[in-house]
This record gives sequence, structure tokens and C-alpha cells, in this order.
Amino acid sequence: PCRLLVIPVPRFLYTVLAVARLARNLIVLMSELMSRSAAHILTRVRAALELESLQRELDFARQIQSSMLPVAPLFANVEGIEGRGFMRAARHVGGDFYDAFPLPDGRVFAAIGDVCNKGTPAALFMVRTLTLLRSEAMNVAADPEGHLARLAVRCNDLLNESNEAQLFVTLFCAIIDVERDRMHFVNAGHNPPLLRTAGAQPIFLREPRNPIAGIVPGLRFTVGSCAFAPGSLCVLYTDGITEAENSAGALFSDGTLREIVAREAIDDVHACVETVI
Repeated sequence: PCRLLVIPVPRFLYTVLAVARLARNLIVLMSELMSRSAAHILTRVRAALELESLQRELDFARQIQSSMLPVAPLFANVEGIEGRGFMRAARHVGGDFYDAFPLPDGRVFAAIGDVCNKGTPAALFMVRTLTLLRSEAMNVAADPEGHLARLAVRCNDLLNESNEAQLFVTLFCAIIDVERDRMHFVNAGHNPPLLRTAGAQPIFLREPRNPIAGIVPGLRFTVGSCAFAPGSLCVLYTDGITEAENSAGALFSDGTLREIVAREAIDDVHACVETVI
């Protein structure tokens, strides 16, 4: 509750301000108000400049992160196999990633991962994971399943070191032997890939599954294997696809993804990625 005194302009100018003490007090109040207003404006300008600087840094970080992923088309110089990758971070940077490259022995390596959480911490952990994967994958061995098992163990143990933030990552790594029409893979808590072979419906590669990487050191990982004959299509993805929501809040879902991959019109990796996105 309050009482409001309304003073007409002429009386205010010629009567109120004519009293020196009132005029002085009014000037003090006005100067204090202006000072507070100027300080507020200065704070807002400073915050805007800091935000603009942060925006530039995040844009630069996004460019760096994107540059670490392989460019399309994947496996450009490898006969008998083609690949396509796509990533769009939920924020400027994120923890999702993929990789694909030929190994020195003629086989090819492919991987996808999803670091917990989003933003800069996840992006930094993603860079660390991707660097470890590439280093370990290039230490080729005659036995692809043994190679993948050692790769998973090594990455898990190294990611556990100096991990005070307790970040973790889900991983799916595969070695494809084009000459022997075979794919060997290890899944560390990641979404099961979809495999479509010629003349058959797509299936999820749900087994074998292993724990996520980066939380518990000393784990052992089971490796799987399946036929990968000419005409086969393998779709690797993160939950950013299957848990995407429409305007009604319904999930895109595993079922929708499987329906898309099952379409006869999906005859190559490029059409598959474009249709899903």
C-alpha cells in the first residue's frame, strides 16, 4: 500500500525546485539512479561481449570437432565396400562420434560412440576416446576378434585413468573383411546396429553385449562375428536417432528405423542416411 503525490509540472519547476534543499536532494537521487543505471548497462554490455566471445569459441570448437570425423565418402579407396557418415550435435559440440578407415592389412575398421552428457566435457572425452580408438585399431593382428577384444580392453582401461568426472562412453567397433565376407564386432553398451543381408529382413545385432567403457577398469569384452556378403547393409547409429521426438512427443523408435532400412528403395548407404535424417 502506498500514497502517491501528483505535482503539476509548473508547480514542480517553480515551487518545489525553488527550495534549495529539495532541489539538492532531488539531484542526489537522480544522480544515484543514473549511476545505478549506468552500472547495470555496463554489466549487460560486458556480459554480452563475454557471451559473444564464448559463442565464437564454441563455433571454433564445433569446427575442430567436425574436422576430426572422416569426410564422405567413407572407404573411398577401398574396393568392395562403401560408407557414409552423418553427425549433428545437439549443442555446438557433443559426445557423439564415428570413425571409418582402412587398416594396413587390407581390412577396414568402423566405429561409433556416444559419450554420456553433452557440451564441452563430453566433447573433450569424445576426442580422447577417438584418439585412443585410432591408435589401438592400427595395431593390426591376424586374429580380428582378438584384435577387437584387446582394443576394447585397452580403451576401457585408459579411459578410466584420470577420469575424476566419471564420464563414460558406449562403443561399437567393427572390422570388416571384404575378401572373406565377414564382419567382426564388439559392442560396449551401445545401440545394437541393424544388419540387412541380401534377400532377408533387417535384424538387430543384439549379442554379444558388454558393459560401457570408462567406468570400471579391468573388464573383459566378448567379440561377435557375422556374415557380411556383397549387398549387405549395416547401419550404426546413436540414440539421437531412435529417441528423437516429433511434435506430439512420440519417439522415432527402433521400429521406425528398422522399417526404413527394410525398404527396397534403400539400395545404398547414401540413400539410407538421407532417408533416416
